[in-house]
Amino acid sequence: MLRSIATYVRRHHIGLLALFVALGGTAYAVQNAPKDSVVSKSIKDGQVKPQDLGVAKSIEVPEEHTIYSDNPSDEFTVKVDVPPPGLISVYATTELRKQAGSGDSTACTLGVTPPGESFSYPLIQVVSGPSDNYFFWSSAPDSDFLGTTSGGGGWVTLPPFSEGEQTFTFRLGRIGSGAVCRFRNTQFHIAPSS
Repeated sequence: MLRSIATYVRRHHIGLLALFVALGGTAYAVQNAPKDSVVSKSIKDGQVKPQDLGVAKSIEVPEEHTIYSDNPSDEFTVKVDVPPPGLISVYATTELRKQAGSGDSTACTLGVTPPGESFSYPLIQVVSGPSDNYFFWSSAPDSDFLGTTSGGGGWVTLPPFSEGEQTFTFRLGRIGSGAVCRFRNTQFHIAPSS
């Protein structure tokens, strides 16, 4: 038994030495690296998301919400502690079914209204969309805030706001007339950004 162990160590001594050096270096870094020592060049682009930088708050709306002429929008509010420099990132997903009507000129929208404002940033906006089935949509930071399918979605960083606790309003709605917008399994996520 000892002879076989000695033979193994003799044949693999370089690999074993490299393994112990690597493990020792990792242990040293974990124990002795200064706090907040990660720098920009240590991080691959796009790997740190807004939700990694602060506690993301989420609103989940699993039930179906129907938006039509007598019910132009549904709203959900969330309070966020906005840190310096006042940037907030949001991410939204939904399953949408747009049922066309006569004279259909409707855009089904899912947006966020900043504190103290009356306008809403459209995170998802579907103009010529699905009519028979539900389709998954998510916010799209690279498409002028217009909705795309799940492959192109992501976090959207909004313009700076005042620091401190602020109330943001997420809105399911429609613009125009003719169609009925049905949303289900909707999720809103909001997080401080930097």
